[in-house]
Amino acid sequence: MNILIVDDEQHAREAVKLLVDWNSYGITRQLEADNGEQAKQMIVEHRPELVLTDMHMPISDGRALLEWIAGHYPDIKIIVISGYSDFDYMRHAIKYGGSDYLLKPLDPDQLNESVRKSVEAARKSREDKLKQSAENIERNQFKPVYWDNVFTRMASDSSIPVQLIEQVSAEFSIPSGGTTCRAVICSLEPLPPLLVKRFREDRELIAFAMTNILNDFVRLNWKSGYAFRIPSQSDAVYVVLWDGLSMLERRLRELQDALAATMGARLHFGTGGVQAFPSGLKQSAREAREALHRRNLLDGNQFLHFYDKLLPPAGKRPHLSDIEEAVRLAILSRSETEIAAAIRRWSSEAAAMTILTPADVESWQQEYRLLYSRWTQSLADNSDSIPKTAEFPAAFQDDGKFSLRETEQAILRHTVALAETMAAKKRSERNVINDILQYIEQNINDDLSLFAVASKFYLSREYISRRFRQETGTTLSEYVERMRMDKAKLLLGNAELRITDVAGMVGYSDDKYFSKVFKKQTGVSPGQYRKNVHD
Repeated sequence: MNILIVDDEQHAREAVKLLVDWNSYGITRQLEADNGEQAKQMIVEHRPELVLTDMHMPISDGRALLEWIAGHYPDIKIIVISGYSDFDYMRHAIKYGGSDYLLKPLDPDQLNESVRKSVEAARKSREDKLKQSAENIERNQFKPVYWDNVFTRMASDSSIPVQLIEQVSAEFSIPSGGTTCRAVICSLEPLPPLLVKRFREDRELIAFAMTNILNDFVRLNWKSGYAFRIPSQSDAVYVVLWDGLSMLERRLRELQDALAATMGARLHFGTGGVQAFPSGLKQSAREAREALHRRNLLDGNQFLHFYDKLLPPAGKRPHLSDIEEAVRLAILSRSETEIAAAIRRWSSEAAAMTILTPADVESWQQEYRLLYSRWTQSLADNSDSIPKTAEFPAAFQDDGKFSLRETEQAILRHTVALAETMAAKKRSERNVINDILQYIEQNINDDLSLFAVASKFYLSREYISRRFRQETGTTLSEYVERMRMDKAKLLLGNAELRITDVAGMVGYSDDKYFSKVFKKQTGVSPGQYRKNVHD
């Protein structure tokens, strides 16, 4: 059994590894990730049955990871380990399937007990699933679902129970002595616009139609394989072929022609190497995905991609981080021309590339998320109302070829929109300070403490304090005191008003304290000031 420990602090991950007696629970491998995005990649590749995760992490936090696991791998058991007893964190953990919520510093006994319960629950869940699947095997309406689950397990786990191997051999007439296979992945990324329009963006329906068309050939006509979908992967349909491998390329072209004729679009196929069936299907499937991952997105004519014919790694890929500061300054100046010039520096380097792979686009995606987060944090005093992350707007043509020009324009639109949002926010913040100044002038005799003003305007004291000093060059209390003294000077000119009355009219209930503040501001007492005025 595999488990995954997710925490941005290495010492915290090491502590978890040391505190648990993993062998006693049958756990042979402890994987690690330092953020939510890396954790997702590890989960897809290794399929751990238990995840122990922190909540507060950079790039992608524990809350986002819990939601993603619930949507993609709901059977994974989750233990949340956090330094925060925040109720919102706890509620999020419960909502998205967390089996326990442990606070740092960890208690070894509590941690071991929680791991024990989660492991037992995972094993029971797995046994119940196998039992349920076995009971339904004879029901024809459930057979496709059952075989999809069987082949999904084979494609993700090289340790297959003998019982399942025997069932597959009997159902698909595979020689009991074993055979070889190759995995093929039919990619739905990027999804051709014609399919999007024809199927109204219903990926589930597209994948269902594709699977039926492919099985008409590989299972019914050729009797040499099976097409299936992995429930957690909406971007692909898998095909395993175990017969007729010498005719592989010709047959793959037949499949592509059939899909093009029926669905109206050509799709990219990634093909893994020859492996033993079923133990090597996982490796061949990994190779097929790698073949897709490293295909050239600048070549719109090649739709078959073989792992054993992978292109050599491309040369230097321009980094979006190279233009981080230039874009930040352009956003600060609100100059669309400067923003476009900065982005063009990156795109002109990208235009020189002869090979661009999905792996390169994913790297740009990660860079873009990070840069967007840095821009919002450095340019906005209070970025709560601005999205923390943004998707890299990669654009593709109908044939799946990457469009640099459309991508550049999309980045420009996105960045200009961010600049406009920040400018509007700053204007709004200035308006708030103007409203506070007006409120102070009109209510000079009321409670004008930082707490009272913050409550009046439903803003935090820290935010008002920082923004007020930025806009006026002084603190709120100093400004209020100066305004009160200015009004007091005017009122002291009226000889009929007692000093006690003047103090109350400018917000001081204690005339002695008022006199002390007045003298500090003016150098004379209120009485002396009045005498000087009348003299």
